[in-house]
Amino acid sequence: MRRLSVIRRAALAGAAAAGLYFGLAAPASGQIVLEFNTYHRGYRAMLYDSDWRLRNAEIEQWHAQEALEGARHREGELAVIVDDQEAVIAQYGKQVEDADAAAADARARLGAYQKRIDSAKSDLDAARTLHDSAGAADAEARISSNEAGAAKAADDLHAADALADPASEVRVRLAEAREHLPARRDELAAADDEVYNARLRLDGANREVALALHDRDEALWMLHRDEIMTGRCDFASCGFHIDLGVWGGHMPRDPEVVHLYFVHSADYWVERPVEIQTRVVEVDNVTEITRVREVQQAHEGPRYTEVVQVERSVPVERRREYAQRVTVERERLVAAKAERATATAEKRPPRVSAEERAEAKAVVMKARADAKATQIEARANAQATREEARAEAKATEMEAHADARAEESKARADAKSERITSQAEVNKARADARSEQIASRAEENKARADAKTEQTKAHADARAEETKAHADAKSEQTKARADAKSEQTKAHADAKSERAKAQEDAKAKSAQAAGDAKAREAQAKADAAAKRANAAKPDSRSGHDVHDNSRDASASRDSKDSRNSRDSRSARDDRNSHDPKNKSKGDQASTDPNSRY
Repeated sequence: MRRLSVIRRAALAGAAAAGLYFGLAAPASGQIVLEFNTYHRGYRAMLYDSDWRLRNAEIEQWHAQEALEGARHREGELAVIVDDQEAVIAQYGKQVEDADAAAADARARLGAYQKRIDSAKSDLDAARTLHDSAGAADAEARISSNEAGAAKAADDLHAADALADPASEVRVRLAEAREHLPARRDELAAADDEVYNARLRLDGANREVALALHDRDEALWMLHRDEIMTGRCDFASCGFHIDLGVWGGHMPRDPEVVHLYFVHSADYWVERPVEIQTRVVEVDNVTEITRVREVQQAHEGPRYTEVVQVERSVPVERRREYAQRVTVERERLVAAKAERATATAEKRPPRVSAEERAEAKAVVMKARADAKATQIEARANAQATREEARAEAKATEMEAHADARAEESKARADAKSERITSQAEVNKARADARSEQIASRAEENKARADAKTEQTKAHADARAEETKAHADAKSEQTKARADAKSEQTKAHADAKSERAKAQEDAKAKSAQAAGDAKAREAQAKADAAAKRANAAKPDSRSGHDVHDNSRDASASRDSKDSRNSRDSRSARDDRNSHDPKNKSKGDQASTDPNSRY
């Protein structure tokens, strides 16, 4: 309460002083002065000042955030450089140390092999003096093996000396890294100090934002306290969400309870930077704030334009990212303060946490990767642009050639069309003349054809009549001949039939006579035999019986012979009648005029 009263008194005094200042310094244009003097009084003057301070503090917070990002980027770049140089020193220092050790070892081995060679040569001379062939062979073998070892040691020494040369690339890069590393470390320490100072600046800007936000909420509360307590104020007017459910459905009677609920302290907002952004955005469209900013636009001059430009350049999403980073940076600031205090007490330079250093390097590596990707993309875009330009130029050239060819083809086509048209007209005239000539000739030919047709028709009719008369005469003649021939054929057929019938009767009679003669002859023979038989038998009765039997047998044979004779004649007649040769002969005999019949 005491702090609140102090703030109120200070706000009222500032409002009065500001009102006097703006009243004297404002232009004498009447309406604006009157509006400012009328509006910028009391708690509204406090609202005006706190909102203006809040907007400027937010801009300072964003600038501090950008400065911190720049300092951390610089810190990351120097950290990468220092790490690279330390890695070079570690790597090349180890190589140089190994090379020096290898060179010393190669020199020692070369000296030892040389001593062995000298000793073996001395043994070889002694063995030759003593005529000791085995000793000479052993000395020569030792000389050979030691010379091979000495050659290997000399090669190792040469390689080590090449790396030990001060002008070699390894030693040059090692010397440069050792020379520049202290300065880079100093620059890194200075960059750490810049990061620390940027965090201090950001923390101060965040506190100023929190204090200005508290003062603006306090001014809104003082302006609309009575409406809030009676529940007649909505958020668009007062900037506070009135929820009676917080107090059991009834507004508390003590205004200080409601005041403490709506107006938070600056320390509350410092601990909650994300909620600061939310509160700032939701109150920007409150009626009192819009009026205050109209007055600010009229009285703050170029600075108002700068503030508006910065606010428009930082979108809401980016502001939220800044607000989320504030908490992390504040925690790191607290840790950095503790580390610097400890380092000062221990009289040593402050240390940076490995996590923070790694994050800074990661930011740098990402930035480099993005820059490289952007460069590659730019090159690709440039190449694509060049290729596109070439393609467009080629297309333009081809289009020009095509247009020229099209114009030339069109001109040729037009000329050809004109020639064809004129030739067609000439041909049409000729064709018309020919058509008329042909038509006249056709009329003449038609007349001739009609006359010829009439003549041909008359000839055809006459010839038809003549042909018909000849045909009728020929038909009568043919009919007479046919009738005569039919009569002649019929007479021949009757004569032939008579001759055939006579021949058949004669044959039948001849056959019958032959049969009868044969039957009589057989009867005679039978009778003679019967007689001989009867004469040979003494019994007259039996002989009579025999005779009767013989006569019966003879009669039976006669009848049988008679039947056989008739059957044989009829069979011959049948064969003669069915034999085509006999028939043809009979037909020939009947038709032959020289036949007897």
